[in-house]
Amino acid sequence: MKRIAIVCTGLNELGGTNNHLKKIYHNLNKDKFEVFLVFCSSIKDELERILLSSGIKEEHLFVIPNVHKIRIFPLIWELKNYFKEKNIDIVHTFHIQSDIFGGIAAKLSGIKEVYSFFESKIMQESMSVVKMVFYKTMNVFIKCIFKKTLVVSNEIKSELIGMNFRNVHSIEVVHVGIDVPEDYLKRNY
Repeated sequence: MKRIAIVCTGLNELGGTNNHLKKIYHNLNKDKFEVFLVFCSSIKDELERILLSSGIKEEHLFVIPNVHKIRIFPLIWELKNYFKEKNIDIVHTFHIQSDIFGGIAAKLSGIKEVYSFFESKIMQESMSVVKMVFYKTMNVFIKCIFKKTLVVSNEIKSELIGMNFRNVHSIEVVHVGIDVPEDYLKRNY
């Protein structure tokens, strides 16, 4: 049985990503996979209550208070120790911040199967300059950690490649909607 840690360090809402991860947890074949959900959240208690009430087992849930993200290396070390303690085989991260924390922790744990997922813009316009510089710098070093990165559009794929965050052959586009042509606004229909 493969043991998968799904890492989402930016989960501070109770909507889409939360519901998506609950579906993964409940729908993966329990004979083949044991799923562990790993979060770093500013709404730790509320998030734990909601996830546990949805049927997620307490031993499969690890929620770290959001304040730990400020102390980057202790957070990475805490994740590494958790991966080792749970004998994790596969790490699957969601979004850029989780890539850094979860990807480095997986590498330090000796985990070879590390995957990533992006369903929205990589760098949000509202992001601080300090965060942007940090993310850009770290991602240049961690891009080879990921066996495969799944994205939902060609635009996100281009953004990852353009920022030098991933190797072109490690990205797979899984469309969940439509790709709007670049000249969409210029067209006369």
